[in-house]
Amino acid sequence: MPGRDTALVSPATETSTSLADGICGAVGGARAYVRGASDVVGQIARGLTTPSGLVGAVIETGWVTAHVLTYPFGVSAEQRRRADRGYRIEHLRPHQRGLLVSDIEAAGTPILMIHGLNSNRSIFTLMQRGLRSRGFNDLTTINYSALVADIRTVAGHLAEEVERIVAESGYERIHIIGHSMGGLIARYYVTRLGGDARVHTLVTLGTPHNGTYMAYAWPTQIGVQLRPDSALIQELRRPVRDCRTRFIAYWSDLDQLIFPQR
Repeated sequence: MPGRDTALVSPATETSTSLADGICGAVGGARAYVRGASDVVGQIARGLTTPSGLVGAVIETGWVTAHVLTYPFGVSAEQRRRADRGYRIEHLRPHQRGLLVSDIEAAGTPILMIHGLNSNRSIFTLMQRGLRSRGFNDLTTINYSALVADIRTVAGHLAEEVERIVAESGYERIHIIGHSMGGLIARYYVTRLGGDARVHTLVTLGTPHNGTYMAYAWPTQIGVQLRPDSALIQELRRPVRDCRTRFIAYWSDLDQLIFPQR
């Protein structure tokens, strides 16, 4: 038309432009992930050169060795038994006696432990010994399948286990300790399935609360869920109103599997 500049773009040109934009976006995203991974690797390398970093690496090596040795003993389900412990305390060690005398409710509140991916309940062997020596008596560990494909499904099974413990113990609320992905499972239960009504305190150990870049190397459904941009992580980032559970999260700058660590 007179007086108007008209640009004619063929469908083939539009397709080429869209494809080029898509490729540029993918390349840009890959560069961002590489930069993020490089920064994390650099932080770990710098951490290992410090005295505390070296001590931590030695402790971690010992911990991994202990876990490898105890792993076969955690394959089977835990044998649950609730014995009548009576009311006498003179046979207990000082730490155990002290907690019973000062806070009998804390000593009796059940503690449920849930392991991480490709692990089992044996990961808590040393922790159980430590907790019992300090007076915490009601400890339970559970296993879930190494072939798990959905964190939401495991969280539903966790809810059933919590209800069983509540019914058996008589306590309305319990504590949960979750290692790695186990903490993410427990967090989903607490924040998305109403678990805050049953969980007083949730303690997570090395849990990928913001996902982990390492999951991009894991081409499975569970690997996809553990990625920082997954639908599951986005769902967990949504605010939770009136949540009654106290959260305590432990993380390490030297964690080789969780990027970012916090």
